[in-house]
Amino acid sequence: MLNNLLIFAVSSLLALATLGLPVPKMHGGKEFRVVVLIALYLTTVLVTLWFFNARSALAILEFSLALSGLSKLIAINFGLVQSARYPKHHRCY
Repeated sequence: MLNNLLIFAVSSLLALATLGLPVPKMHGGKEFRVVVLIALYLTTVLVTLWFFNARSALAILEFSLALSGLSKLIAINFGLVQSARYPKHHRCY
């Protein structure tokens, strides 16, 4: 079993890849990005499963998906707060 620090590091890198993976300038760019992300997650889980055990692979997968979702929510909120088109007094909480 991997230790908790390595699980956190790998999961954080996968979550950062979710936010930072650039969209290529080609037809079907976003679909290609999704395929690359799925391949990255699958490769990471399979390599962890090969070298360690299923508990480590599942922990990395679950934690990276949770961090990805949380970072997407934070990015959406940051985009709303920093946007000039949606002033603060026009939004409904």
